[in-house]
Amino acid sequence: MIARSPDANLSAAMKYFMQETSREITYTSDRINMTYGGRFHRSLLSSPLYYLHAYKYLYRNPVMAGLCSRVEDYKYSSMPALLGERWLDVPISEDHNWESLHSRAETLLWLNKAPLLENAELVRRALRKSVFKLTRVEKRLSSLEEHPL
Repeated sequence: MIARSPDANLSAAMKYFMQETSREITYTSDRINMTYGGRFHRSLLSSPLYYLHAYKYLYRNPVMAGLCSRVEDYKYSSMPALLGERWLDVPISEDHNWESLHSRAETLLWLNKAPLLENAELVRRALRKSVFKLTRVEKRLSSLEEHPL
């Protein structure tokens, strides 16, 4: 999930979300074990380029896991709502990648183009840090510092 927190209360919001959804899922599924594997990890995306890296990484996760072949095919994604194919019960903010039909087609092509595995791994590691930061590759800045994933 990519979220904006103007009041800097993301931790409290995520704690509430995970607590309430875990309680409901546990009750509904008649389970006793924990629902989530652990607490959430947040990473400050300090540039538009870092946002694009996280954006693509997030939407490609189900594809990388083999759950679907295209980002728009994942059943639990907000993508169908962004494309106007399905109603979403959760509010989402404006996404400027989808302003016109032309930009929609380009964005889908970009999202469905698999990145190099080493670049996806760089983004995965950067997202584990409290402030998104790409690691250097052989003591040099990654190409991802200049171009989207």
